Amino acid sequence: MSTRPDNGGSWETQNGVVVERVLVKDEDREKTISCLFLFLIPQTPAKPKEQHILPKTRRIRGFMMDIDLAIQDALHSSLPLASGLDLHRELSRAQTDVAELGTQISELRSQTSQLEKQTDLLQSRCSNIQSLLSSPIRRLPPEILAVIFKCAIDLQPINSHSHRLPVRLTQTCRYWRQLAMSVSQLWSTITLWPSGDAQLARHQVILDHFLARSGTTPLSISIGLSEVADDWSMINTIVPHASRWQSISLRLRGSWFTLHPFIRIDDCTLGQLERVQFVFDTTPRTNPFALAFPRYVRCFLSAPILTSVTLNYAWPPNALPLPWAQLAHLTIGTAIMPTDIPIYDVFETLRLCTHLTSFTFTGNSDVLDEPILQHHPIVLPSLRSLCLGNAHRDDLLLSRLVVPELNQFSYNPFRDRRSSEEIYSLSSSLPAFQLCHAQSGCTITILSLNVRFA
Repeated sequence: MSTRPDNGGSWETQNGVVVERVLVKDEDREKTISCLFLFLIPQTPAKPKEQHILPKTRRIRGFMMDIDLAIQDALHSSLPLASGLDLHRELSRAQTDVAELGTQISELRSQTSQLEKQTDLLQSRCSNIQSLLSSPIRRLPPEILAVIFKCAIDLQPINSHSHRLPVRLTQTCRYWRQLAMSVSQLWSTITLWPSGDAQLARHQVILDHFLARSGTTPLSISIGLSEVADDWSMINTIVPHASRWQSISLRLRGSWFTLHPFIRIDDCTLGQLERVQFVFDTTPRTNPFALAFPRYVRCFLSAPILTSVTLNYAWPPNALPLPWAQLAHLTIGTAIMPTDIPIYDVFETLRLCTHLTSFTFTGNSDVLDEPILQHHPIVLPSLRSLCLGNAHRDDLLLSRLVVPELNQFSYNPFRDRRSSEEIYSLSSSLPAFQLCHAQSGCTITILSLNVRFA
């Protein structure tokens, strides 16, 4: 279909586009320039949801069409432009088109930005759903997850950072935080070793938090106070919870008076106490009052199920009144914290431990002056495990022991630290061990020797 417009040109419809053909007479060049104006006319009405993408202007100049060619010819030559062209009108039309297209581009960009935000939200939702589908631990019942939490903490070695483990569980997600805060067993193991007075206040807050979260659960407490001046504050905090003590470990600097708050613990209060460990980093004070003071701490005598005692470094075995006759496990010195007490200082204590099943002595003393000892036997009828390590004059103990039930023996000979050579006591201790074996009539089924020769 074609129609002639008022300007002498014609209208044509080509593939749904109305084309206006204009004839312009150039008198100087005596030729006719055909100019095309395109009008975008949709043949079918757009769907309502697509109307926002249609151009607001219905007239867009065809790029590089005839009129544009005429303008470019005029720019590249000295010939005048055809008189039929109104440049001001064409400029106004072009500027109007640019403005309308710019507005439409801005709207499309805004719509694109909104769509991108919606896409990001949906992608995040998909990730959350996939995480729930692909993570079996999220489908565990809270009771099972709580048991896993407790096992994860129990399997970790105890050190100065152990108190951080339950806190880390609360920092994973909101659900884990709520669950961890509700499981009192996670907060019942308290290990605090402040490395100076500057850390004492922060550790005091941690101690208060753990005691509150643990509820009525039995407590396993390990507190190191050897590097702080105020060694009473934390002791005063745990004493009111003595009825919940299941295990108590204290590392002190060398003053018996740190134990003064223990005097307030009533008899029969330590009904759940099973294990105690005491460590002195330095030799305790030797004035008469200081030596007599521990005798006033008698709360441990009424601990009915206390069966394990560990004394390290400079802690004398007979300092505190303890229920020696009911002990099953006695450790004096360890590989990490050996004792400075001579082995013959434990003889009288051992004679009191009539129900002992295991005894470990790891020494760090090379005392030369030895008292005159009577050769009274040390009878331990229930002892099954004996471990001696680096104990100077261990032959004095072996020659006195009568242990008919002994079946495990671990031995690490003494090394004289004053000598540059590696001198061990194996040769001098062997006859004493043979005597112990003969007078006990025991059967050794597990024997461990740690011997190095120069």
